[in-house]
Amino acid sequence: MAAVDTDRVAVRQQYMDRAIPEFVGIPAPAVTCWTAAHADLHWANVTAPLRILDWEGWGRAPEGFDAATLYAYSLLQEDVAARVRDAFPVLGSPAGLAAEATVCAQLLQTVATRRQPPPRRPAPGLVRGTPPPLSPPNSAVTLWAGYCG
Repeated sequence: MAAVDTDRVAVRQQYMDRAIPEFVGIPAPAVTCWTAAHADLHWANVTAPLRILDWEGWGRAPEGFDAATLYAYSLLQEDVAARVRDAFPVLGSPAGLAAEATVCAQLLQTVATRRQPPPRRPAPGLVRGTPPPLSPPNSAVTLWAGYCG
């Protein structure tokens, strides 16, 4: 998906410049790479066998945006969150910080406006296997985990 060239926009730099400081409390990180993204990749949009649903909002976003979204929606289940973080090395990297901070800002803004409940746990059986050991993530998304837990 990230390799697709598009003029569609899912996340705007102007949004990041405003929302990240307001909701996350840090300056908006620099975006070093914009890529195509689903832009709403959470467990309700993933089926087994693997199919990704709900494509109406796809477009350009900071590199790692989909991984950061799936990770944020996994934080209520530590083993799943650890597996997601391990599967997407962009998470926790300097390039991925912009995506993680943006997702965190979006989720905290959504909760602040009470339009949507916090994320749901993935359906049982959707994620299989033995997860890697959990190591504490060093990212803006940990704010979201603290809010939910």
